[in-house]
Amino acid sequence: MINKMNLNHSCGASCKDKRKHRYTSNLVRIVILQDVQDQPSLNPKDIRRKFKYEHDIELSYYFACAGKQMAMKYIYGDDSVFYHHLYSYMNQLIESNPNSYIVLQGHPDTQRFMRLFVSFGACIVGFNHCHPVIFLDGTFLKPRHQGFMLAATGKNGNNDMFFHQYLICVIFIAYSITAIIVSLYIMTV
Repeated sequence: MINKMNLNHSCGASCKDKRKHRYTSNLVRIVILQDVQDQPSLNPKDIRRKFKYEHDIELSYYFACAGKQMAMKYIYGDDSVFYHHLYSYMNQLIESNPNSYIVLQGHPDTQRFMRLFVSFGACIVGFNHCHPVIFLDGTFLKPRHQGFMLAATGKNGNNDMFFHQYLICVIFIAYSITAIIVSLYIMTV
């Protein structure tokens, strides 16, 4: 016999916050896939705002970030797989640009990508007619592989920038700058 009925429970599903749904990064990927295709620079803050506005869900930063990474991988493929295509890229560059100087190096033990150095044949010839000034410009690469990209340019007779070579690298920067300077000297002598 029930004497008193208490409808306010403090256990189980009835006390859960209705705004905190069970979600996974895969669900986030499905919801934001079209948005990431339209705007690849979409950041996790915008994704969280979208979930709050459209679905009234408090999405954590972790799930927003993981969902975006999964969406990028779904759209563009796994970026680590593309490193295997560098050898065919190098061969095509050599075929289509005669007298080019291209070096692709991997780690001796693991064959993991370390650096790619490219100087096109036409740029080597054109660099001989530039002012004796070399500009090095670099930027850090931000994905999980990290590294940097360096570009060497000179000034031509019209005082315009003349592209010469570039280097993509995942190792210590001082060695790479030395490699560019030495290769410039070797190619111009």
